[in-house]
Amino acid sequence: MELETAKRLRDASAACGELIDMCTERSRDDMYDDRMFQLASRKLIEIVGEALRQAEVSDATLVDSIPDLRAIVNTRNRIVHGYNSINYSLL
Repeated sequence: MELETAKRLRDASAACGELIDMCTERSRDDMYDDRMFQLASRKLIEIVGEALRQAEVSDATLVDSIPDLRAIVNTRNRIVHGYNSINYSLL
């Protein structure tokens, strides 16, 4: 595995860990009511999706070991490009 690919995968993993930590003991209502929680969640999901997108560019075989890679990247794209229509019940 190339160094750049490994770095991107570490970035994605770190952002996932932060997202899990942030969401622990939080409710769905918190997502609706807490603007900072919304923004932080969105940003971490963007980081995960972008890191995986860049990792896939350098190693196209990642999709074999991360079956949901395209769905994760597509979620990032929807958040970034459809920022004004995010459904927080799905996020």
